[in-house]
Amino acid sequence: MGDIIERLRVRTIPRGGGRPLRLCFDTGSLHSFVKASAAARLGNVLELGEPQSFGGLGDGHFAAREIVHFEARLLDFWCPHYAYVVDDRVLGDDYDMLAGHGFMQGFDVRCDPRKRRIVLNRSSLRLAQTVR
Repeated sequence: MGDIIERLRVRTIPRGGGRPLRLCFDTGSLHSFVKASAAARLGNVLELGEPQSFGGLGDGHFAAREIVHFEARLLDFWCPHYAYVVDDRVLGDDYDMLAGHGFMQGFDVRCDPRKRRIVLNRSSLRLAQTVR
């Protein structure tokens, strides 16, 4: 199955309207990542105490020195999560942010590979907004 890319509104400032970003929904990655150029447009980038190392994307090994707490708009809900900020070359040219399995599981985002779309459940999104 190929990854699914969707254009969604993303923000880092509560009550803001956000910016349109292209998100790649990747069921094979636990973590979420955002290109440094997109993170700079969003703002509120936070420096990590120590770099976090990863493998598998880009040239196989890369590190993140920053993180951004973001909210992505799914249906009528702003869904909070975090993404590691990585060099633009690590992610594909066709998208700004990679939404990993952790984000997808937290908000019950499913991929429909035949339609090349994500599938959202309003009840699951509403429930994910509450602390349990």
